[in-house]
Amino acid sequence: MTGAPWWAVSTVTGFFTLAGVLLAQINAIVMDRARLHRDDARRWHDDRRAAYVRYLSATDAAVRCILAETITDRNSAKEEQKEVVAELMSALSDARTEIQLVCSVDLYNIARELLVEVEVLASVAQDERSERDQAQQRVADLRRAFLTVARTELGVGV
Repeated sequence: MTGAPWWAVSTVTGFFTLAGVLLAQINAIVMDRARLHRDDARRWHDDRRAAYVRYLSATDAAVRCILAETITDRNSAKEEQKEVVAELMSALSDARTEIQLVCSVDLYNIARELLVEVEVLASVAQDERSERDQAQQRVADLRRAFLTVARTELGVGV
């Protein structure tokens, strides 16, 4: 007898068929998980973007109002402006809370630091110009850091 046993060809064929099906299933599972992960990461993009825009807008509005307060001379206008600054700081705090729900820990930490620095800027707005300028520069640096991390999270080029 020179040939292979009668059952060898069908066994080898069956083995390779099952191996091919198994590899195809593994590939399908891996590709499906990758797609789900990609879709899950993008599902929150619109919500994140809206929250980030609200936070940056509230920050900019508060800083503009704080810096405008240093220019105003009338006492009645200053009182009104202080109320407006307080309202804007409250809106900024609310926006930071919203960000806490949808962003990464790194971005939240930057947002928290930015809120603190805006509060510092509000407290030193009437002080010496150098202190105000330093606080304003720290706010600008943190805003830039926030924007960089937010753009990275959203997959937008930095």
